[in-house]
Amino acid sequence: MDNEQHGKRWTRREALIGGAAVVSAASLLTGCANRPDTSALRKRADAVPETDPALVQYREIGRMEPGIEEPTGIAVTADGPVWFVGKDRMVLYRDDGPGESQPLPGRASCVAVHGDRLFVGIGSSVYVRSGDGPLAQWLDLGERSVVTCITPTADQVLIADSGERRIVRCAADGRTLGYLCEKDASRGYTGLVVPSPHLDVVVGADHAIHVVNPGTHTIEVYDPDGNPRYTWGDSSQAMEGFCGCCNPTDIALLEDGRYVTSEKGIPRVKVYSALGHFEAVVTGPEGLSAGAVGLDVAGLPDGRIAVLDPGIGAVRIFERKGDHA
Repeated sequence: MDNEQHGKRWTRREALIGGAAVVSAASLLTGCANRPDTSALRKRADAVPETDPALVQYREIGRMEPGIEEPTGIAVTADGPVWFVGKDRMVLYRDDGPGESQPLPGRASCVAVHGDRLFVGIGSSVYVRSGDGPLAQWLDLGERSVVTCITPTADQVLIADSGERRIVRCAADGRTLGYLCEKDASRGYTGLVVPSPHLDVVVGADHAIHVVNPGTHTIEVYDPDGNPRYTWGDSSQAMEGFCGCCNPTDIALLEDGRYVTSEKGIPRVKVYSALGHFEAVVTGPEGLSAGAVGLDVAGLPDGRIAVLDPGIGAVRIFERKGDHA
């Protein structure tokens, strides 16, 4: 394939890994989070450079404060309310504030919603609640596994397992259908590089699967059946790339197919086109708590961007500058 297909010159890290296709993606109503580890990063917070203001095209316009300890993940429902999970509780946040609340059997890492089913990741396990029923264990991946993201679709549930460095594909009833991103010598693929418990997966409107490979600073794109399409991303200190040991940590897809990414080390949230072109900064470290880690991100139905900032225990809401002026 021509390296300038679709008007983009692929960087060193944007080598194709399969048949090329243009990704047309929409936000899946799910949230994926990771366990925060801020101790070392807080010591370096004062040394983080300030973001070029010309690149920051969003502004914070409000916050959601769920009133739970150590929130770690968010999931946006189809009609707008947001589920929060944290240390030992989950809560549904509506326009008028926190509402329905339920205890959890452990510290949650992520939450996702699909139809009337609510999925929660706790340690190596996935818990599910259907409708108003009880939350029950649905699947345990094993003692080495760490669930960091759950992405349910109409015909399968994708689970990011940072402990085993893989994406688990499950049927709606919990049966394992297979795995994505395992080593494949036949195509020279060395697998996911996951130095810390940050691994994310989302699905687009065309059912393409987007997986973060954090240790290589790339996003890998797969066909719905798991065949690889291509990767994008670059390891760079420049704003257009990703730096540190393992970034981005979290991603989301907006309704128009663009990506929202978040990073640790230099805490920041950015927007990229559907083909991986850098477009804008949502917020740099100066707009987040010091040394923030585990910045779960989501697109809201009205086009705004939600960013979970563990340092303040709340979600910051951003809109593009000029909107609703």
